[in-house]
Amino acid sequence: MKGYKKQVLLVLLLSVFCVGKAEASSEGSMPNIEEERGISPSRGKKCRKRQNEEEMFPTKVKILRFSAENQYELGTVYYEGEEASQDYEKAFIWWTRAAKQEYAQAQYKVGVLYERGEGTVRDIGKALKWYKKAAKQGVEEAKKRLFILENKL
Repeated sequence: MKGYKKQVLLVLLLSVFCVGKAEASSEGSMPNIEEERGISPSRGKKCRKRQNEEEMFPTKVKILRFSAENQYELGTVYYEGEEASQDYEKAFIWWTRAAKQEYAQAQYKVGVLYERGEGTVRDIGKALKWYKKAAKQGVEEAKKRLFILENKL
């Protein structure tokens, strides 16, 4: 991760959101992006902290919010727990967002989380689904996991 991207990620991680922790109970139930960004769904207003971030990094923050690569990187930050508190649920949320945008490495990581039951309920069927998507894009680790799991079944 480049130095500037890392700084922007840390600013976002350390910022205080107006809305509480968003939860994802399953793959199809992702948290509301507006709530995560500190936007009041009823009023459509942003909290001061979020506005200050956008004033400091207007373009970078917007790119970071929607870029699959940066969503993947943020998931990695949460999974590894080196730059932020380790949180498998948040890693699952961010990796799933990137995976749904066809980011191959994120698809593999979502498969790993489903296989291990980290940050989500263990589901080998869903793990296979994500491994297949990643394998189609050439992720070697996904091909290996797919082969192992299919031979166990």
